Amino acid sequence: MEIITFYDMLTHYQLKISEALDYLLSVQSKLDAASDCAETAWRGSASNAFGLKLDELRPEAKKAQEALEQSLTALSVIRIKALEQGIV
Repeated sequence: MEIITFYDMLTHYQLKISEALDYLLSVQSKLDAASDCAETAWRGSASNAFGLKLDELRPEAKKAQEALEQSLTALSVIRIKALEQGIV
């Protein structure tokens, strides 16, 4: 049976958070593409409603991005300290 170390766990979580951040950035890119498409393809109230909804989603996505980036930074610091202290 394989022993999972503290360092392995930190590495795993850092990888998973990186994957989540990549996915979130992909979603943000798709929101931007949808916005561009809506601006060129739609007119009137449908376009306005869609734009308003996107305007609501962007700050939420930005908050999530910042939280994930902070988590990655914190995990990196913890991993470095674990290495320095020989906790692997």
